Amino acid sequence: MMKTNLFMFAIILSVAGTAFGQTSPTTEEAYNKWRDESLRSYPNGVNTPHYCLIAKTQKIDDTTARIEFLVVGKLEQLAFHVQPLKIDKLSDKEFREVEVGKISDSQIQGVNSESAGRVILEMIVPVTADTNGFRIVWKLKDGSSQEKRNTLTTWYKGDPDISIMSMVHQGR
Repeated sequence: MMKTNLFMFAIILSVAGTAFGQTSPTTEEAYNKWRDESLRSYPNGVNTPHYCLIAKTQKIDDTTARIEFLVVGKLEQLAFHVQPLKIDKLSDKEFREVEVGKISDSQIQGVNSESAGRVILEMIVPVTADTNGFRIVWKLKDGSSQEKRNTLTTWYKGDPDISIMSMVHQGR
């Protein structure tokens, strides 16, 4: 009998740049780097079953931001809820998140049936002058009866910022 353990990693990468694809890496490049570095220690290497969310945020203007998502893994259904935040640093280890602005939602069904399919989605979200981060709740269904739900909090500084969250399955 095989038991599956779920490991979750969150890596936050802040990359300054002037526009998508110019001086900052693409979501695909960020994923490839994460995959090559993070999965090489597993017995199946880059073929280890996993889910990965890469979110790239960028300011469009004072009231609008663009978030590009790359989601990797076997998916049947995918949903995002994006809440703009004002994040205040209280101490070296403590932060306070205040919700500012409206929640933006997006949902896709019948995404793909491949074992390591990739989905790219772009959302345009309203922001306020106080917005300096986002809480991204992503929910996915992969054919099992259990829905997977995770939350990624990421910075929004105007220049492109890339954040990565992953779930790696290791059979034992």
